[in-house]
Amino acid sequence: MSRQRWSHSSLSKLMRCGEAFRRDEVEREYAPPTSSMARGSAVHAVAAEAHTRQIAGKIEHPDWPKSMVLRESLPGEDEAADLAATRFEYERRTSGIVADNDETDEPKIAIGRAKDSAVRMSRHVVTRIAPYVDPIAVEHKLVIEPKDADVRISGVLDLITVERPLVDGGPPRRGVRDYKTSKRVPDADEADTSGQLSMYALLDSLANNGEIADVFALDYVVEDPRRFSGSPYLVSLESSRQQEDIDVTVARLNNAIDGVKAGVFLANGVNTWYCSPRWCRWHPTRPFISKARSR
Repeated sequence: MSRQRWSHSSLSKLMRCGEAFRRDEVEREYAPPTSSMARGSAVHAVAAEAHTRQIAGKIEHPDWPKSMVLRESLPGEDEAADLAATRFEYERRTSGIVADNDETDEPKIAIGRAKDSAVRMSRHVVTRIAPYVDPIAVEHKLVIEPKDADVRISGVLDLITVERPLVDGGPPRRGVRDYKTSKRVPDADEADTSGQLSMYALLDSLANNGEIADVFALDYVVEDPRRFSGSPYLVSLESSRQQEDIDVTVARLNNAIDGVKAGVFLANGVNTWYCSPRWCRWHPTRPFISKARSR
């Protein structure tokens, strides 16, 4: 019997709508990525390549000043742009890409705009963000298979870093950071309330003998046409996690696992932004929605 796979994505999906979870995670019905997903994948790929080169540079040049290694190891702007465009086209070729639900332009135009945005964001990553990051591990996959349970809990940590000491001369701190791309400024408390970062804290602490990282951060690369003339910029939201946050995450997981084992998939369908034709890809074919009242 295969293990039921759990991650932050699947857990939050179940909490929002059991029917969407069932079709995505149980029935494995396929839907192509949206243009914003493809943009995020492209930027993530460039960031991963940049930080991987920094780690290799620290090994290859141990006598160089660290700031020099971190800067000189990076891809150039043009290479980053090529990497982003190549990754975006790979997504288009292998998975297909559909326009975001909130787009009003023709799909071809919207998807092309997302590709251009990925290129600009990737240039920003290698010139304005990555030079100041000291990576330890990149795209670090962690998997937990609890004993006597047919579940698998996993997550891929974008970046594990050395963070600046709180005070000069103090001990270095360990950080877990996740890249995001967006067309809007994130809420100021997003890192504090992020279930994704709490899931990462659970996985990371189990991999480090219960030690919880010092910093958990969401690094948003934002391209908002209303600000900075539409040029990309960084919004870094830092937070922390304690054992209580991990305990709550475990409780949520146990509750979700019990519900899925019982075959309970409660559908949403009332006055929520994510239960609408604009945001839910399953909305047109769900038997729980009144088409006459759908909006």
